[in-house]
Amino acid sequence: MKKFFTLFLALMVSLGLSTCAYRESVPAPDYIQAMTDAAITGDIEAGRLAAESRNCYIAENGSEEAPINFDDLLLLSKFICFKAGKHWLKDEFLLCVGEVVMNRVASPEFPNTLKEVIYEPGQYEGIRSREFNELLPTEKCVNAALRLLSGERMMENYVVFQSDIKLGNVYSAFGDRVLGFTYFCESPHPELYESSASTYGPSFTADRSPKPSSSGDAFRDFKDSSIIVYAESQYP
Repeated sequence: MKKFFTLFLALMVSLGLSTCAYRESVPAPDYIQAMTDAAITGDIEAGRLAAESRNCYIAENGSEEAPINFDDLLLLSKFICFKAGKHWLKDEFLLCVGEVVMNRVASPEFPNTLKEVIYEPGQYEGIRSREFNELLPTEKCVNAALRLLSGERMMENYVVFQSDIKLGNVYSAFGDRVLGFTYFCESPHPELYESSASTYGPSFTADRSPKPSSSGDAFRDFKDSSIIVYAESQYP
């Protein structure tokens, strides 16, 4: 399978379909799908080729799409899968898990690259393990990483902590009957960040603990906040 994707992409290059000399009359190949397939099969060569071809196409045709580095895509996908790879977890949760990393990359308080943030000593348990090194991400996790690398955000850019305990002001949290609560918390120095658009509305302080609803499977409301805490009814 890995060889197939590599040969397929090499063929596109040889035909002039994936270079910066791309002809407008020829439809663009589905580079995103090729990158996704390469990530879930671990075909790094094919993924890099697809990403390079896509980035050339974007540059040549003035597309507003964001260029994506395949190594970043694979690493972020693996991180999301490692931290939130259970099949029942909602896309919103996966996005928030990956977004904390993206916020750290852009933050003046953390390293400047995805790799340095994820592998920063003392930050993410198990990241240097053999399990993480050999992990192949699911398509769901790759899609979440693609959305983040394309610029999609769920929270404010000063949300830079993820934990099962409250680390200062809690911006958002997700409740799960198997995994418990996961809290997404703000930097203690929000003045260092420019405000960004928020999907979930205002933050709330750590003393306002989430109170699960007594009806249904979705935990809702943090008192008067518009944040929703998700819990799924289907588990393994």
